[in-house]
Amino acid sequence: MGPVVGGKSISRELARSALGVLLAFSAIAATGRASAAPPTGVTADCNQDHHVDIADAIYVINYLFLGGAHPECSSQCDFHGNGTVDLADAISLLQWLMLGGRAPKPALLSAEICDGKDNNCDGEADEVCPKPVPFKYDVTLEWEAVAEDVFGRAAALAAYRIYVGTVPAQGNLYREVSGCACATLKDLQGGASHYVTVRAVDRNGIESAPSVEVEILKKEP
Repeated sequence: MGPVVGGKSISRELARSALGVLLAFSAIAATGRASAAPPTGVTADCNQDHHVDIADAIYVINYLFLGGAHPECSSQCDFHGNGTVDLADAISLLQWLMLGGRAPKPALLSAEICDGKDNNCDGEADEVCPKPVPFKYDVTLEWEAVAEDVFGRAAALAAYRIYVGTVPAQGNLYREVSGCACATLKDLQGGASHYVTVRAVDRNGIESAPSVEVEILKKEP
């Protein structure tokens, strides 16, 4: 059973036929407006490409009947402004573009809710939300000093090497310290995770296996 429009079931085959009819309709009406800018504050740019044209009507058909992608801003596909997206929206859009039909109604836009998405469909995400203030910070690490090697012998320790990265298990050499099982990491970027491991180095320059990786994250100054 396909989607129901006007109380009737529309199969995928019929949907393809409907799409073909819409394409033929646009070709016949090629003397009309191939694209247009909708009045300010209304809907029509369904595929969010900053143009209003036949591609927007096709996008609606693909979404409704042919398994196409869900619109990023559903309200921009609701040509009638009645809170639903259906075949009538695609047909009315073509009528407006090609035959001078009625203009689209005001879009029912959502308010921004600071979730990283463009909720109000204006091309910007979270534009009315407080912006994070960039900051950097220092952090001091301490760990248990290495006293023995893997064979239980007194370790011929020369230094420790600290590896830091922003992706787990992919740290780069940050610095080498000696004389203290400690180190200060400077100018870390706030709001981003940093992953740190430590390796002991003997007098021959041979490194130990890495320590347990530690994540450092400071979200606010």
